[in-house]
Amino acid sequence: FDTFAFDNNDSEITYKKVESPKPNTKGTLKHRNQETVPISIFEVDKKDQVIAPVVAQVAALLNGKDYKIEKEKTSRKLIPGDIGILVRTNPQAQQIKEGLSRIRIPAVTIGDAKVFDSSEARYLLYLLEAYENLSQGTINKALLSPFTGLDLKQVLELDNDQLAEIFRKYRNIWRQSGIMPALKTFIADFNVQGILLNQESEQGERTIANLYHLAELVHKAESTKELSPVELIGWLHGAINDAGAAEDEAEQRIESDENAVNIITIHKSKGLQYNIVIAPYLDLITHSPFDDISWRNPATGAYITGNKKAVGNAEKNLYQEQTNQENRRLLYVAVTRAVYKCFIVKVNTVKGPFNTKHSALAAFTNALKSNPKPGISFDDCPILPKGYFYSESKE
Repeated sequence: FDTFAFDNNDSEITYKKVESPKPNTKGTLKHRNQETVPISIFEVDKKDQVIAPVVAQVAALLNGKDYKIEKEKTSRKLIPGDIGILVRTNPQAQQIKEGLSRIRIPAVTIGDAKVFDSSEARYLLYLLEAYENLSQGTINKALLSPFTGLDLKQVLELDNDQLAEIFRKYRNIWRQSGIMPALKTFIADFNVQGILLNQESEQGERTIANLYHLAELVHKAESTKELSPVELIGWLHGAINDAGAAEDEAEQRIESDENAVNIITIHKSKGLQYNIVIAPYLDLITHSPFDDISWRNPATGAYITGNKKAVGNAEKNLYQEQTNQENRRLLYVAVTRAVYKCFIVKVNTVKGPFNTKHSALAAFTNALKSNPKPGISFDDCPILPKGYFYSESKE
């Protein structure tokens, strides 16, 4: 089987077959007292059906009864931190996190997103503009945010004169001591941390993490660049509009240090390992929704970009071939992050330009169906028990 789709050309990735060392020192994963197969594959018909089996499988792993890790004559139940869910994009990570949050399973996202891309960056900009402007409109706009938890009706019921005085206080602190003390005073006055942590969803932790991260970045910009309040507002506005060019320090931080399911992009997962991996988005395809495509010139190694409608068939074939090779590499990275077991969700979309009939994953599943291998099973999708909520104390 041509694992990396190089068709035996000179650039192919070669690998040697190896055996696991004996005796096995890592232990085993048991499901109802039986050793599990290393890879289980679930199948769904549409991409929007992916999240349900992922959430159900995480719940099954954490129920404290069915799955155990046995090592050196000891046995323990699984905890959220044993599980890594690998995704392709940050929106996918957020959707899965929300699904887990609905049944109270703690999860954190580790992705490539820049904090300046977050909604909190925009809300912080509104706050700084209100500090500087002090008009009723800018103050009301600043207060209509997750930071305060206030809705429009509640904001309009506040005393305008009192609000103006409060925000004048923040402006004076900013001018005299810098932006960080002004932001800390606002956070204390409006009980921002308490409001966000009292939210039923875990999104509050992400909002807090982003807010404090942004506060550090604007404080650093103010100090190192010696920016006035007006200049700092302009700097933040520019950072939001060009978030993709931000440095690594602007990458979103993990929102919580607690024991939690890790939801991480495949790119970020390189070099990491998780006891259990769930990989729901491996149906990587070569079709691009964008007008431009890029490919590498085999002769020079240079990367070339061209419009799909303008380039010739040879260039399109190079793009498809090289994209497929990269997709196979990403699939390999995802599957090999697991210590004990990997659960894969296969999406069988058959119509439209985004069909998965020729996805990177389909090449493997089609081969496995025609030539089954030990250690890999095709299983029914798990179903979440009705009324289930995760409780660490009970599981």
